[in-house]
Amino acid sequence: MGITASLVLFLIFISLWVFLSKPTQPKSSSTFNKPKVNVNLAILDLTQFKNLEHFELIPLQFSYIATTSKKVTIKGFISAVSKEEAIKMLQDAKLQVVEVKETGVGRDNPFLPYSATTPATTPAK
Repeated sequence: MGITASLVLFLIFISLWVFLSKPTQPKSSSTFNKPKVNVNLAILDLTQFKNLEHFELIPLQFSYIATTSKKVTIKGFISAVSKEEAIKMLQDAKLQVVEVKETGVGRDNPFLPYSATTPATTPAK
């Protein structure tokens, strides 16, 4: 009997042993036990929790068209929390607001801090 025939008989024996054996029931100790978790809501009453600072609102980006006191039309972008805040920032920069539109979520330069955003003033074409 050759090596190949011995190997085939061995594989048939292993296959029959694996596939024809009856499955065994798992032991009851190996089943999943639900962990005991206690949620303490008393933390909401602590002064440390009550004194937490709120998150700042994330500014949105708006495109604007404005005119200067010399009647020069300017187009640009400004970051503000709301449209009203953007208009106020432009008026504080001594610009007459013609139009303000939200340009969408996100910024062109994600590495520029929000606090460094000022009204962009570029002459209109």
